[in-house]
Amino acid sequence: MIYSEFIVADAPKEINIDFSTRDLISRNIAEPTPKCFDEAQKLIYSLMAKDSFPRFLKSEIYKKFINTQQVGSHKRWLPFL
Repeated sequence: MIYSEFIVADAPKEINIDFSTRDLISRNIAEPTPKCFDEAQKLIYSLMAKDSFPRFLKSEIYKKFINTQQVGSHKRWLPFL
């Protein structure tokens, strides 16, 4: 179950969400709907966009990958960068 694996405090694969989001999901899980995890999804996407992905783009492994993709070509793999 998603809730016990990722949402509940101290879950085996606990995701990084704030208390209010976790509390909202905990209250809604009693009568779950297809949208009961939407707030967690928005929060995680936001964290990825503002923190994880920018750090990845600056990482050595990503820079090495980009360099291997650009050898012999002027076209960028991610043209928006």
